[in-house]
Amino acid sequence: MLLNRYNQFPTSSNQNILKYFSLHILNDYIDCFNINKGKAFEDDKFNQLSGQMYHKIFGINPAYFITELNSEFDVIITKKSSRALYLLEQWKIIQSEQKYHQNTDLNIYLPEYVQFKHSSLIETFLNDGQNKYYQQQNLSFLKQQDKVMLPIQIMISMNQTNYDKFSFLTFFYESQDYRSYLVVDKHFEIMNISTNISDSLSMNESKGYQYNITKIIPNFQQLVSTHQHQFYNQEIKLVKDYNYSKIPSSFTGNIKIERKFENQHKCYFVELDTIRAISKKIQGENSPIFMQSLTQFPGSTQKILNVNSEINNSEDKMIPYFDIDTHPIPENSLCIIQQDHIRQTINQTDTNLVCTLQMVEIGKSHNVFEPLSQKRLLHSSKYSHDEDMKKQVNKIAEDDEFLEIGSTSSVSAIRRSKYYKKFEIITILMKSKKQSQKIIKMNKFIFLYTIVIFLGLIIQILMIENLEQFVEDIKTLSIRYDVVEPYESFYVSRFSQVNYREQLSGGFINASVYAQLTKYPFSTFEFMYEHLRDSMYSVLERREIDQLSKDQYITIYFLNNSYVGYSRNVTIRSLSNILMNYQYDFKLGLTIRNVAFDSPFFYFTSKNYLTIKHTFDGLNKIVLDSTLQRSNLEREKWLSVLLPFIIISFLLCIIIINSYREYNQIMNSIFQYLMDLDQQILDDEKKRLQKHLSIINNEIEKVKKFEFDIDAIDVELEESNNQINRNNAKRDVKRFKITNNYLRTTATIAIIHNFLFLTFYVVIFFLIKRYFEKYDQTAIIFQRISDLGVDIPTLYAQREVLYRRKLRYFFLTNEEIDGVYDVFFQAYNKVEEFSQLNIDLSSINYLFDENSVNFYKSISTGNLCEFQTDQFKELSNSTCELAMNGNLLKGLSQILPYILYTLKTQQFDSKNFTILPTNTRLELEGATIIGNVMSTVISELYDNLLISCLKLINFTQIPCIIFLLFQVICILFYIIVMNQKHKQQFQAIKQSIFLFPRQTLIFDDQFYRNFRSIIKDEGIQQ
Repeated sequence: MLLNRYNQFPTSSNQNILKYFSLHILNDYIDCFNINKGKAFEDDKFNQLSGQMYHKIFGINPAYFITELNSEFDVIITKKSSRALYLLEQWKIIQSEQKYHQNTDLNIYLPEYVQFKHSSLIETFLNDGQNKYYQQQNLSFLKQQDKVMLPIQIMISMNQTNYDKFSFLTFFYESQDYRSYLVVDKHFEIMNISTNISDSLSMNESKGYQYNITKIIPNFQQLVSTHQHQFYNQEIKLVKDYNYSKIPSSFTGNIKIERKFENQHKCYFVELDTIRAISKKIQGENSPIFMQSLTQFPGSTQKILNVNSEINNSEDKMIPYFDIDTHPIPENSLCIIQQDHIRQTINQTDTNLVCTLQMVEIGKSHNVFEPLSQKRLLHSSKYSHDEDMKKQVNKIAEDDEFLEIGSTSSVSAIRRSKYYKKFEIITILMKSKKQSQKIIKMNKFIFLYTIVIFLGLIIQILMIENLEQFVEDIKTLSIRYDVVEPYESFYVSRFSQVNYREQLSGGFINASVYAQLTKYPFSTFEFMYEHLRDSMYSVLERREIDQLSKDQYITIYFLNNSYVGYSRNVTIRSLSNILMNYQYDFKLGLTIRNVAFDSPFFYFTSKNYLTIKHTFDGLNKIVLDSTLQRSNLEREKWLSVLLPFIIISFLLCIIIINSYREYNQIMNSIFQYLMDLDQQILDDEKKRLQKHLSIINNEIEKVKKFEFDIDAIDVELEESNNQINRNNAKRDVKRFKITNNYLRTTATIAIIHNFLFLTFYVVIFFLIKRYFEKYDQTAIIFQRISDLGVDIPTLYAQREVLYRRKLRYFFLTNEEIDGVYDVFFQAYNKVEEFSQLNIDLSSINYLFDENSVNFYKSISTGNLCEFQTDQFKELSNSTCELAMNGNLLKGLSQILPYILYTLKTQQFDSKNFTILPTNTRLELEGATIIGNVMSTVISELYDNLLISCLKLINFTQIPCIIFLLFQVICILFYIIVMNQKHKQQFQAIKQSIFLFPRQTLIFDDQFYRNFRSIIKDEGIQQ
């Protein structure tokens, strides 16, 4: 509050009160000295000058207009005060014929850049009731001539005497402003210039002021392209008087650019400030371009020059709290000069006359007041028409107290104090805006900790996404069914037709029975071939084929003549294509019902059956092994990812807690001193503060006259030192223990967060681990179910080959016949083993859900005819219920024992399948129906597995995403709230140092050493 008051009213009394408070209440000696270096004004003069502004605007003879607003939003002047007429005539704004003409449009007094927009500005004011001139004083401009405007101060209020129309009172007076202004349109052409710069532009008068701003400010286009508004030390090109002529020169100054209006009325309001010459070779000609001629203040020039000669220009003029970051200067503070090596800014306020005093101070500090000819100075009309103002400024310029304010003018004075070093170290720590190094280190580890969690969660989400790929791998486990089942079923379908044809030719059935029995085989034969073709093409696209056929060739036989074949080595892909071509020939032969058993395709399919069978059966083992291997590798990958993240996150959590502990040690060390202070010290400090409180309450005039005397302060401290030495001998060694709840809370939060993170990781890991354990068992049982659809057609196809080995397959060798037997009995044993398994898909060892369990129960006990594909179901309406003596209606649990029993019986009756029976009917059709039903079983189980997997993915991924969002919220909360709180804590604890008792700050050596170590630990430069 005291600082704000001093910034607004920099009087000597306010300065002294602020110094007294800093020195005696806050123990801030250096701050007090810095305040003393600022310029302050005598109270009476300040009050007189600041009150003069409002006297001019609301004085006995004010300058004002009375205006009215018409329906077109035009402002009409209905009355001008006598003072307004006088000023307009003095400023050469009003013409003689307009002097007594009242009803004048206000637009004739407005600069060009405002005229185009004035109506819309009035409409905006009427809508929202806000305007920077309404009942408040602000800078504005009057049009003096074309393109030239005069700075004035105006204030607008409503005229309460007129209730019929909108009527306003507009008060104005000349602005004592040292700045210069330009208005530039969107094409960078100058629209308006202020009067005090109109004579300083290097323009051809015949062209007026129609030229580009870049001729004055070369880099103007670059400046407006940025988002900044204030620019320091920019090049400005103007003209100056030299040897009775005007020459172009380069100056440097500060530029402020404000963007006004929009669209076609867009323009830039440019403010030029603190213009000074770049070169100082001819000092006499380099006076500031807008400095008012000192000859206009009679009697003041010589006095200021004399003072100027005594000024030590090596000393920088300081301002209150110039080098103290903790006390920012308000934007609108009075008479505050900020200057360093790269900038100089003079802030403007409503009471602009006080800024005239700044002009004298600027001239003094820059040594620019020289005895120049008035003709060589740029003319300005600021003070030429106000005699009272000239006298006031002359008087101020002649006062000695305006030139010297404090009792000390250099920092070297305080350096003479024997206690300065302690003052300096404590001040450096208190004034430093740096955040604690311990907090900075902790923030780095928190950031790293957050990255580790983010990476862990993202990797988890991606790895969970891979589960769907493993379900697709299960689909590949049915590769044997996809390849061999169509081949075997096609075989069985062929034998159905051959079987009934042989029975017809042998007279065992008549033509009508033959036609009825062959209806189903002939109607489904085309579908069987298409199924074989599509299956072969899809298999050839699988990567397992490439693994198997890489550098591997298969020997196959082709018919030459008289059932004598020749061999060739081919790849699996070639074998598949050749097989498809020969099966197509076989299909055509059966379709036209004229099969040639001595044809090449019959020889090929029969002679190479075992080779084809063993080749594609080998794919089954390869696929299962690779699937189980990928499953184990994925489990190991999850574990290898989990352990590093757990270890790293836990270590980072410990480091974060330790960093916060170190930060708390700094704060605790300060609080520890407060807790350990001797009661006598506290009592003395209370007495001292009570004494000063009494002075403030009862003797405020002494405070207002306070002067800073470093020698007197040293003497006072020396006397206090003797007293404290006596008190130290009686000090109690008892120490208080400080319990920091923030450290406990932070440690608890960090541990809980890390525990949640680790628990979440471990739970997800065990869920996935259990999934892969079930996955292995599910893959094995899924392959067994798919193999059943291959083994049953294989039994019947190879049985028919054995029946006809002498009739049709006489070209097969004994070894090949033995191979057919092996294939038959292997398929028989696998079917028998499957029937004895009593598979329970509801077991916890499988991934099958309830839908899969119910479906498999329906397959086991229900009507298998209902589970055919749509095409086969329609064609087998009259056949399926009769096939295999109607056992297809009783499910797999009944049909499998029936198949095993009938085949065993047929083997015994036919003497190991050597005698061809003549009464087999609707058995081969049943085998093809079972093969088709198994395709539905495989598809349904796979779909349910995929759905279950997607549910698991959602069940695990969604919590990961939620936890990820939670982590984002946590880090944002820390950055926005907690980190700012840490900054405020550290700043507060540093600034609280000066609240310690004075004896502790200055005479406690342990305290001094402690704070030296804090400065060193925190990396603060002394």
